[in-house]
Amino acid sequence: MKILLINPNTSEETTRMMLSIAGKYAPAHWYITGITLSNSAAVINTPELLEDARQEILMRAAEREFEGFDAVIVAAFGDPGLDALRSSLAVPVVGIGESAIQAATAQGRPFAVVSITPQLSRSTAEQVVREGGRSLFAGIYYTADNPIPHTPGVRPLSEDIAIAANRALSGGNVSTLIIAGGPLASIADNLVLDVDCHIVQPLPCAIEKLQGLLQPGM
Repeated sequence: MKILLINPNTSEETTRMMLSIAGKYAPAHWYITGITLSNSAAVINTPELLEDARQEILMRAAEREFEGFDAVIVAAFGDPGLDALRSSLAVPVVGIGESAIQAATAQGRPFAVVSITPQLSRSTAEQVVREGGRSLFAGIYYTADNPIPHTPGVRPLSEDIAIAANRALSGGNVSTLIIAGGPLASIADNLVLDVDCHIVQPLPCAIEKLQGLLQPGM
């Protein structure tokens, strides 16, 4: 089973990290290949960069670069180009953003999103509504600083994520958190918080959704 993971940001390091996380959660018979885009940024943190990624996906899809796979994962929380890929490819295509929101909504409890991209707040909120999570959505909690993973000389991003997550949980109403963003996949996989809660990891959610879409035994 050949699966394509599209990393819409420009970081090869992030692509390698996401492939490692995906391999941890995917069935053993899946062979997952990663493609890193080149026209956005290492972290997609503005609507303009999200659109740049969408346009590159459209261009490369038109060049049939994403064909020859049994399924495709779009591995950025904003799911750039997702609808276009579904229209152009004859295989299942899932996005990590839609998969996480759907999984959080299925819990039936209030959930919040933890993010490093405040300039995408509007598109993230619209995404939650689009995926049916409006009635359970308790807001987006951002890190105070350090928006770029692996920045030397500053507090580890994992600590900033934990602080934002604990802030989301402090009111006692939220019991489910989405850790939003492909570059945060490793942090989400290892996050330890002060309060017990259900952590929704977008990439594993996408893999689980994809398993449901593929025929059993494939």
